[in-house]
Amino acid sequence: MMAGSLENWVKQGKTAPEGLRRAMEVLRETDFGSMPTGRLELDGDGMYAIVSESVTRSPEEALGEAHGVYADVHYVLKGTERMGFALRADGASVKQNLLETEDAVLYDKLEEESCLYLNQGMYAVFLPGEIHRPGMYLEAPAPLRKVVVKIHRDRLNS
Repeated sequence: MMAGSLENWVKQGKTAPEGLRRAMEVLRETDFGSMPTGRLELDGDGMYAIVSESVTRSPEEALGEAHGVYADVHYVLKGTERMGFALRADGASVKQNLLETEDAVLYDKLEEESCLYLNQGMYAVFLPGEIHRPGMYLEAPAPLRKVVVKIHRDRLNS
């Protein structure tokens, strides 16, 4: 897991895997703020983006997730998001295993969870297998517009 601001990525990302550098370049060069919600093809199933609008949820309502094939780059376009993450799956309670159909394992309880607070212009990267719980509010439900760039694990280093 890594997090930061897109503004500082130019300095911080020089040693990142090629696929992640490409994803950040797409975030810097694309006006996702004016795009409709939905999926945007970038490199077929190798890399694509999902633009979404939602209202942030309470920690009790938000589910954790981990992916087997795709890395996620969560980028906040408008609003603020609290995002949980767990470094280990020990003690995590699996709610639903959708790896075969949706590349996701959903968790309803995470042990030893830490939190990130993402404001507009900030990102969080989760590699395949890293558990994260996006979409939570800080103090009260609020609108959130974000984009998630999905990078296939085979494209991370190519």
